[in-house]
Amino acid sequence: MTNARVYGKLSSEKVAEENTLCRHVVRDISLLGITERQRLYIIYLLAMELEDKIGRAHAELQSPYVIS
Repeated sequence: MTNARVYGKLSSEKVAEENTLCRHVVRDISLLGITERQRLYIIYLLAMELEDKIGRAHAELQSPYVIS
């Protein structure tokens, strides 16, 4: 029988912690008593940030300075 040593956390544990943090953020926002319109606007802003991040990553891949 081997004695396995684990250093750090498993990737599944990290994902679970990140998901828990996301749920806490959603709960905290809901506790602020925001309206449905405000909730949709927050979703819109998050989508715009994600789209911008994806666009920048795509632009970096298309850069002529990238060595393949």
